[in-house]
Amino acid sequence: MPTDTPTDAPTDAPTDAPTTLGNITELKATKAAQLTAVFDSDLPEGFTVEVTKGNTAIDGKYAVSETAKNTVVFDATGNMTAGTYTFTAKLGEDSKSAETEVKDSYVAEIKLLNEVALTGKAVGSNKDSTAAYIYYDVLNQYGESVRTSETIEWTTAPNNRTIDKATGRITVTDTENGFTYGNKIYVTGVHVKSGTSISTSVTIGMAQAVDSIKFAGFVSREDTTKKMSSLPKDFAKHTYYLLYQTLDQNGNPLDVSDEEFTHKNLTFLSNKPLVMNIRTQAEDGVDATGQYTIDGEEYAAIAVEPGRYVDQGGEVEITAISNKTGNKTIQNYVIGAAGILKSLVLSAPAVTVADGDTLVKIPFTAKDTEGNEITNYETIVRSTNSLSLSASENTTLVVKEENDGTAGIYWIDDLEKYDPFDSETYEDSGVSNEQTRNIALTAVVAGGESSNLMMEVSDIRYPSAIKSVNLAPDGNDYFASKMKSSLKFKSDKDNNIVFNDQYGAELDSRKATAFFTATKTHPFGRGNEAGTYAIKAEVTGAQSYLAGLAVSGPAMYLQEDQTVTAADLDAKKASMVKYSIAKKIGDNWNDVSKIKSVTYHIVPVKEVQSCAITGLDGLLKITTAYSGDPADAKDDGGISDATVVPANTSITNVPVGGSANWFSVVGSYEGKAITLNTASYDVATTVSGCAFSAAKLDGNNPQTTRNLQNTTSEGGVLFTGDLYDYKAYSTPRKNAKLSLTVHIDDGSVNGYNISKTVTVSDEKSKYTSVVFSKGYNTSITEATLNPKQTEFHNSIIVPSTNKWHLNTSADSSSPNGLGKYHEVNLVPVCAAEWAHDNAPLVVYAMDQYGDKFDTAVENDIEFYISDINENKGDLAHKANSFKVFENNTKGAYVEGAEIGDTFKLTAKIKGTEISKSITIKVGADQFAYIANNDNKSTNDEALRKLLGYDR
Repeated sequence: MPTDTPTDAPTDAPTDAPTTLGNITELKATKAAQLTAVFDSDLPEGFTVEVTKGNTAIDGKYAVSETAKNTVVFDATGNMTAGTYTFTAKLGEDSKSAETEVKDSYVAEIKLLNEVALTGKAVGSNKDSTAAYIYYDVLNQYGESVRTSETIEWTTAPNNRTIDKATGRITVTDTENGFTYGNKIYVTGVHVKSGTSISTSVTIGMAQAVDSIKFAGFVSREDTTKKMSSLPKDFAKHTYYLLYQTLDQNGNPLDVSDEEFTHKNLTFLSNKPLVMNIRTQAEDGVDATGQYTIDGEEYAAIAVEPGRYVDQGGEVEITAISNKTGNKTIQNYVIGAAGILKSLVLSAPAVTVADGDTLVKIPFTAKDTEGNEITNYETIVRSTNSLSLSASENTTLVVKEENDGTAGIYWIDDLEKYDPFDSETYEDSGVSNEQTRNIALTAVVAGGESSNLMMEVSDIRYPSAIKSVNLAPDGNDYFASKMKSSLKFKSDKDNNIVFNDQYGAELDSRKATAFFTATKTHPFGRGNEAGTYAIKAEVTGAQSYLAGLAVSGPAMYLQEDQTVTAADLDAKKASMVKYSIAKKIGDNWNDVSKIKSVTYHIVPVKEVQSCAITGLDGLLKITTAYSGDPADAKDDGGISDATVVPANTSITNVPVGGSANWFSVVGSYEGKAITLNTASYDVATTVSGCAFSAAKLDGNNPQTTRNLQNTTSEGGVLFTGDLYDYKAYSTPRKNAKLSLTVHIDDGSVNGYNISKTVTVSDEKSKYTSVVFSKGYNTSITEATLNPKQTEFHNSIIVPSTNKWHLNTSADSSSPNGLGKYHEVNLVPVCAAEWAHDNAPLVVYAMDQYGDKFDTAVENDIEFYISDINENKGDLAHKANSFKVFENNTKGAYVEGAEIGDTFKLTAKIKGTEISKSITIKVGADQFAYIANNDNKSTNDEALRKLLGYDR
């Protein structure tokens, strides 16, 4: 609101910006494709310009002159032809126009660029001074060069000459007598169309030589189509060239393809070789000199290399000295400074660290010499101020590049002594003495600051509490009568008891198995408190309805997995089981964990509703004598559509541990799914139409179908006519629909039957699809892969290992504890993901039965790499480095892949159109890490050299 209170606040500054269009005082053509309009006042913001010739708008761009704010320059897309041009400027409703007459471009002047003709050797002659060079230009009425588009008729004395319009050079030759210093050459030039001419003479001078150069920037040998005005920060070795053009004593351009006019007669010097130096000799197969054509211009080039302190940047003075004339040309270039590591301070992890822990992330704060916080791996690891790490007690401290380019620091315990997956580890009293180990971690920045951290490492992780128990087969604590299951705590990944460790974290099931294996007979704990361990299972109440688990008094102390069978009941019953971890010292067992109570419900079969056969979906495979070729079904041996398929025909087992020929019977009770035990039903082989017999598996496993029931020669349920169409030409194969009938014994007099229609075929397995899978996820559309020294190449699949130790070997057959990546033909061709560590990306083929082919199909899967998008950001090192070899073969591989690159990977069945594609993101290189005091880590050093770093 208005106020009369005095204030010191500044008022808005007055503005003199124009708001209206002035009048046009002058309009004229200033170039063959340019009009310039002068106004009597400065131009306001927001005005527009239109130029027309008659009713035709002229395409072009306009801008206010940088030197005169009342002047507008209009540049047409092409040369203007003769005629009247109207220039109109508009600002809202205001409009100002002017006209001018434009003439066609014409030759107004022919000029020689020098009075002295330098000499050289004529083409085909070994004599000096047999050629004289005269340079000229042709100008239009605006003073623009039109030399390349206009022809001049030249006469010289002597009259042996060649004309190069591109460079504007007349070469006069006298191969017999040569030219004498001080003599004259007479020159006449006529432009016939305009009548413009020149007649003069030039004096013979000294031999032509490179006298000066014109610096033109840089070019990367990875992308020779682009000229760069400056070099990137911390630029790579063997990658960049300095571009230049050479000039003679008269300032005329020389032929850069002639080495006599480039590096052979030039000396290049750098005043700061430790930042950037000039390389004059070939090195590691990379030339020191070259010629490049960029945007139609020819350039000579000489290699520039990073010095040891290139990351510090600075202004570098490059001097080029003519070896012939001694003249110097100097150019300054500013090399940007990369962040230089000054300090790296380690911090204690927020979580408890225990014996045998691996890949424990260590927080850190890194700063550069300017005090800025840095997280980039390359700045931290490849700085001039090199980083070294150390960790005591034979443990490992490692810094590695993450997939986003940042650095991560990890600690790995001595797994030779503290391997938590090895039961013998828990037999060592040192892992349970309730004493912490103090591990000294050190980060030293050469030329900077050091950091020391004493990290406490507690006792090894062991089961301290029961988190959950998943005993019932359907995961809902309901059992059908007679159903079997197993209480598992010594079965590695198959354990159904989940434990928390003493620090409150969920315990790896393999560690639990190792612990209970050791402590069955070897006491675990400190001194007199050491004891053997077991799982205590106690059923409350007077009666247990789960055979294998006892009722109260005494409780069961389980030191091995235990089989449990639900009672055969007429009415629903419940049993509560109290689970705990127990320790035995001497003859006494005591609970050492809280009790986990679970109530199990045992349901009689007669109360299980809506039972149905599950499994056996889709098309199922059988093998007959005719599976090889449909035509065999027309064999002259009397086979017909009524021929009975033999009784021993079975549904074929799937190749890679699958379950396509399994089925089970599942019903429900009060909304809960309940699977029946195989003892409660059987295949009704005596029922008309049932086509199968079956074999039973023990426990809660489903049944496995076996044979078709064609039991007599007088008849059966499957005939060749069910599998082949005898009425069609060539007897094509068809699918057969068969019935599976199961009789359920629910305790009633007759029980009841359920049926399912099953579809079968005797066609041989054939490829129908390709699947990419990672972590058993078959719907992935993209994945991140980590190259090894920028390569995705054939390598050896390493046997599974539980030891997540750091492997510093460059041997491709060794696992890398930082992320065991195994590639065979880019990704393993393998249907069994469990055969590899770390949930890798795998690819496999499927058949028409929904089954996976085994690894024998490796030779049939080809890989095609396309849609390559190289990262051009700060993490990129080499442009156009991504190279694909043997593409569209089973052995396709990549070299030069860098973090941030992406490409499409297609897996295809050879000789078919069956394929699948996913997007691959390139993550951090497997060699991008250093460990402990090795700041010249073998792997990272090899990667640095490959990327062009010598630090």
